[in-house]
Amino acid sequence: MLDFDVRPTDSAPMYNTTIRPPGRFLRLRFLIPVFIFYAVWQLSLPAGRESAFSPWIFFRNSGNGTSGPGNQDYVPENTLKEPLDHDRNENQTVPEQKSIKEDEHVDQAQEENLNREDQEIILEHKHVDNVCGVLTGGERIVITVNTGATEVLERVPTQLRTSLLCAPNVYIYSDLGHTLGDHQVYNALDTTPASVMEGNSDFDIYRKQLELEDPVRVAEFLKGMKDPQSPGTLAAWTLDKYKKLHILEKVWDMQPDMDWYFHIDADTYVIWSSLVAWLEKLDPTQESFLGSLSFINNLPFAHGGSGMLLSGAAMRNFVVKHNGTANRWDFHMHDECCADWVLAQILKEYGMELMNSWPTIQGETQSTIPFDSTHWCQPLVTMHHVSPFEAAQMGDFEAKRENKTVSCKNTRCILNM
Repeated sequence: MLDFDVRPTDSAPMYNTTIRPPGRFLRLRFLIPVFIFYAVWQLSLPAGRESAFSPWIFFRNSGNGTSGPGNQDYVPENTLKEPLDHDRNENQTVPEQKSIKEDEHVDQAQEENLNREDQEIILEHKHVDNVCGVLTGGERIVITVNTGATEVLERVPTQLRTSLLCAPNVYIYSDLGHTLGDHQVYNALDTTPASVMEGNSDFDIYRKQLELEDPVRVAEFLKGMKDPQSPGTLAAWTLDKYKKLHILEKVWDMQPDMDWYFHIDADTYVIWSSLVAWLEKLDPTQESFLGSLSFINNLPFAHGGSGMLLSGAAMRNFVVKHNGTANRWDFHMHDECCADWVLAQILKEYGMELMNSWPTIQGETQSTIPFDSTHWCQPLVTMHHVSPFEAAQMGDFEAKRENKTVSCKNTRCILNM
């Protein structure tokens, strides 16, 4: 190291000053590239990442306890968006984070759907209470609905919401088993002997229905299918005659020893309040067979669409005393026209004559019923060939009746619709 002595002149005081050695300057020149390299390295780091040797880290960790960069608990917001690489496992994937607003939107939509469903259920219960709440009795009345897979979706839902809304024991029978909302639709033909169906063209539509399985597809593809033996007749109508006798046996197995069994079609409208009031005056222990009187070959039978009413005693005679009637007649049905007529002849053979109950049980609609003494001097219980629109119209009328316990038996009643 070299020392430079500066001697004072006469005009200036003497200072004992030492000039810094050139070695320090050389070291400073050496450190400049290091700092430049360090700065470049810091700038090359991804946004939001810092070196463990960063002066920012040092400054942050030596904070004074206040919020902001000087607080050792402070973490920049962008470091919260995702974990550091060394915090991840090799096979770990970070789940996609949904925004709070998105979650709130989903929760709100779900809540609205639940509220809508709850409101619909509440309204439905209120409607049932309004229509059926004042009606008592009928707990020992069973109603069977005879329908087919080609029409069940078109007619039965409206029938259940209107005509049969207050009936506690309703069983739906078709030629294809499936569910319909909360109701089970039973296959009335599943106990028909295979030997009856084999080679029998009456069952062509039935076999196709079993292949399709879905009543929506059945209605779409088979609704207009014709009977191959009678091109002017729908195949579904021909198949229908095999169901009725089986329905009587099946419903007894499900609900035996009830007071009354009322058998109707999917286009039958039942005025429930009138039916209950009427049956309270009849004796179910008597073997009674009631319906709207018709004739084929001068032999009387009850028209099925208008409704056929059997007492508990009559059903016991048919199902229990003469067990197996349906299967015995399965082999003869191909040559018969219709099950209503066959049933009347069987019941007559078993000692039960038809009691004509027209016009209480009758086959007109509210639009075609005559307004004269032939119909309106007795309570009205059924109508037939009632479209879903007409059923909804009648259901609305019944819901609005002020005194629902009074039977409709005069023109003023029906004109108030």
